[in-house]
Amino acid sequence: MSASMIQVILTLQYLKMNNKEIDSFTSQDLLVSDSSSLSDSIQHNSRLPSNKQNAITPGSVENAWDLSKEIIQCSLRQGVQIIAKTDTTFPIILRELSDCPHLLHVKGDTKILNSDCIAVVGTRNPTQFGREKAGQLSSELAKTGITIVSGLAKGIDTAAHEGALKSEGCTIAVLAHGLQTVYPAENRGLATRILNQNGALVSEYPWYTTILPRYLVARDRIQSGMSRGVMVIETGVKGGTMHTVKNCVEQNRLLMVLHHPPGYDTDENTLGNKEITKKYSGSGRFYLIGENDDAKIIIERMQDFQKDIHHSDESLPTVTGSIHAKMAQDSGQTSIPWCVRENPPQCPDDAGFSPDENRGFMKASDLKKRTHHSKRDQKSKKTEISMGQKTLGVES
Repeated sequence: MSASMIQVILTLQYLKMNNKEIDSFTSQDLLVSDSSSLSDSIQHNSRLPSNKQNAITPGSVENAWDLSKEIIQCSLRQGVQIIAKTDTTFPIILRELSDCPHLLHVKGDTKILNSDCIAVVGTRNPTQFGREKAGQLSSELAKTGITIVSGLAKGIDTAAHEGALKSEGCTIAVLAHGLQTVYPAENRGLATRILNQNGALVSEYPWYTTILPRYLVARDRIQSGMSRGVMVIETGVKGGTMHTVKNCVEQNRLLMVLHHPPGYDTDENTLGNKEITKKYSGSGRFYLIGENDDAKIIIERMQDFQKDIHHSDESLPTVTGSIHAKMAQDSGQTSIPWCVRENPPQCPDDAGFSPDENRGFMKASDLKKRTHHSKRDQKSKKTEISMGQKTLGVES
């Protein structure tokens, strides 16, 4: 997809267009060269609700157009690639989602986005058994060539990423904010090592987007959506991992849950495992991971599952365990420095978020002054442009 179409999509997102509405633009051959021509296209798009058309003014389109251009330029300067779902590097199986993001922002090696992935998820407060199993299984799987997908959170996510790196494998961190920073801040070093080892940081949110609790929920569908299966290590009954489990089932992925031995099975943060097992046990999409199961058994179960579902797209790769061994030999990629502010602001643990709070990483003053301003922008101290439910603060 051309850079101009990526700018169109970003602009439409900032104008609070949903995926279906954006589809009405991307499914046709648009001749858009500037904000004015895009504004005309919006007003003549019969598939848009009239109330939305009336609410979008040429000035708001110009503001969003200018900001999207700056975001693209800033992303390129910081080594972030913006790929559209029509691009060959976009994860093929992620396209199956009805709510597939139009764009992914990626820092790192895009080749692994279409490798065989397993998502490893769980609580931020695991038991010692859970932490060790997450690291062990992730390490064993990564050693065979499986890419480990997780969310870079504390606890199980961290153990999963660390396990993959320990065996010199690859791992992908799916983030719930723009790639200008890392959340939690304590995992910035881990993010750097992921990049240096041919991994990737992925987000559907553009540069400068700050974190919100709902983004943490939304990113869960991407973790499961780009993976062949989801491995739940530990979760409470009301843990955020339950969102990933729901997505996994809806997306027809293999759901794998770790069984805990006596002494750990009554811990508050493992009770969700019991609930998931009770609900999905007996399903062809479910596998209970035994205490002594290793990567070989899990891969065999994954292969059986792939055969069972008779995937309609024959071009999709199967679990081979050879992808990254070759990639490591062929890549020759040098270390990628992690770009963060010299003194990045700290963000509190998201467990303390309330639904209406926007506790972001970057202050509005961190965004460089826009090169194009309307007279109205120049008079205002702060311009807010919303991207669906995503709001960016931009000082003019």
